[in-house]
Amino acid sequence: MSRRLTRQLPLIHNQRPKPTKPRASRRGKWRAAVLIGVHVLIAAHIVHWKVAGTTMTPVEPSEAMQTLELGYVNAGFVLFALLILSTLVFGRFFCGWGCHLVALQDLCGWMLRKIGIRPKPFRSRLLVFVPLFAAFYMFAWPSIARAMSGEKAPRWVAHFMTDDFWATFPTFGIAILTFAVCGFLIVVLLGNKGFCTYGCPYGGIFYYADSIAPGKIRVTDACDGCGHCTATCTSNVRVHDEVREFGMVVDSGCMKCMDCVDVCPKGALYWGFGKPGIIKRRAEKQPRKYDLSLGEEGFVAVSFLIALYSLRGLYDAIPFLLALGLSAICAFLLLVALRVARNENARLQRWQLKANGKFKRSGAAFMLFSACLIFFLAYASYVMYHVREGESAYEAMLIESQSDHSAALNHYRIAVGLSPFLVEKWESRLGALLLFEGDSERAAKHLRRALSVRGDDIELRFMYGRALVTSGETKLGIEQLELALDRTDPTDAKFAQRLLGLTSALNGEGRVDEAESLLLKLNPSEIAQGTRLAAAVQLIQAKKFESAFGFADSARVSAPMDSQVLALWAQTAAMSGKLDDLIRENVRAPAEDIETWYATAFLYMARGDSETASQIYSRIRRLVPNLVAPQ
Repeated sequence: MSRRLTRQLPLIHNQRPKPTKPRASRRGKWRAAVLIGVHVLIAAHIVHWKVAGTTMTPVEPSEAMQTLELGYVNAGFVLFALLILSTLVFGRFFCGWGCHLVALQDLCGWMLRKIGIRPKPFRSRLLVFVPLFAAFYMFAWPSIARAMSGEKAPRWVAHFMTDDFWATFPTFGIAILTFAVCGFLIVVLLGNKGFCTYGCPYGGIFYYADSIAPGKIRVTDACDGCGHCTATCTSNVRVHDEVREFGMVVDSGCMKCMDCVDVCPKGALYWGFGKPGIIKRRAEKQPRKYDLSLGEEGFVAVSFLIALYSLRGLYDAIPFLLALGLSAICAFLLLVALRVARNENARLQRWQLKANGKFKRSGAAFMLFSACLIFFLAYASYVMYHVREGESAYEAMLIESQSDHSAALNHYRIAVGLSPFLVEKWESRLGALLLFEGDSERAAKHLRRALSVRGDDIELRFMYGRALVTSGETKLGIEQLELALDRTDPTDAKFAQRLLGLTSALNGEGRVDEAESLLLKLNPSEIAQGTRLAAAVQLIQAKKFESAFGFADSARVSAPMDSQVLALWAQTAAMSGKLDDLIRENVRAPAEDIETWYATAFLYMARGDSETASQIYSRIRRLVPNLVAPQ
């Protein structure tokens, strides 16, 4: 065959169509517009709250926690319930078209593609269960724990309006950090929808709801396997493989963005109803491919749990969702560090860290960063261990009225000492424990630091005032106690307690008339028994016996057979000159009136007539054997 003829014959490989670049999805623009509209509505909701002072409760799935824990049926719970029901039928549409974090992740992915970066998705067979674990912890565990403790479930009540819209949300700075980590950084490292895959608790519920939904992306016979759908998908779904093997997209990571349907050159993809994907997948029994060995999976899981233990609640600032995102990132970075240390070649996304056994500059820098990360996680674990143990001991001390507070005190001393930041909760806990111990000067120092962060906390200011008074700064302490009392609602159960704290300080300064005037504002019949007795004791110490008797008599009426109460009552009766009149009145009581005669025995004892008191006691003790003898 001549060379000329050979040149005229077409080569076989030239007969194959050249791969074409997928066109841009037109639905992507519509979805972007919808997601922008979602953010506009969120902004409008916040503005309405700021202007009107009250507004509808946040339309946020996390608000369902309040419904399950407190019984408040709010807008967030209604939304979450409707979304779960719709996902069970139509599939996972909300995530792709209504979630603000998906919007941020897609924005990050779009920005990266503009500069030529397409992050490789991180595929772990264990971390994919994190969203389900998070959902269980947030929405199921509180009810289970309540049932285990024997506590009754709360009664559900409508709670659709609020005047504190931001009550359940983190601070503005932490919110921005959450968006930066869970919306951008996690995409750079773990690929598109990284937070949806490894952190989102709502996505964990939607994922399994989608698996049984009849609504799926499906395929016709026109499909030629060009792969445009997979190249366009921003949810890390291998669409062309799924439709070839199952006739539909069975991966519940599919968020129904519909980009694959739009870019298909043959129009072979569509959304429609049919058999649920979970049935189809089980029937085909196709093996899955994973990027990690079993050993690496275990390393990643342990790293994630350590990071979550270390980071959640660190400095009383990192909330659960942010901690989930950070923990997934830490687990991935530590896995990369392990591969760099063990393998001849290693990469972090597009960056080559090690080649042919030699470290690149970027690899050396990364290993230095990894060492710092390990050190920080070890430090954070140590700090959070002491915080959690300290909090547990502190709560036990309050609930069980334990006198031993040394464990809680030591734990919080370590946590506060190791924190580079001023953490209001830790400072206030340490201040309260030091005040309980009697170290008022140091207590005042820590409570003052806590108040610099949260000056509107009335209980904190009250404790600070007490610490100042007991440390010798009485004038300043009284000012703080008065400020705390002025800000306390008189109907609040703590009002009387705070008033007693102020009157005690006033008595210590010799301002007994002011103290008596304040105490007389209390209605003895409306306050707790302990408060009545404390007020009576204060007034006795201030030599205000007439007023003291009023509180003691009210305490006697509430506990007519309490020997300690009767002893105090008889003492105030003697001091106020009412003793003889009360005895003359009481001896007229019928013999069967045990309460009156028992009180009379204490009156005779206060007069100094122990013989008559003993005779009365002996007589009524035959009727009530367990009575305590008057003293």
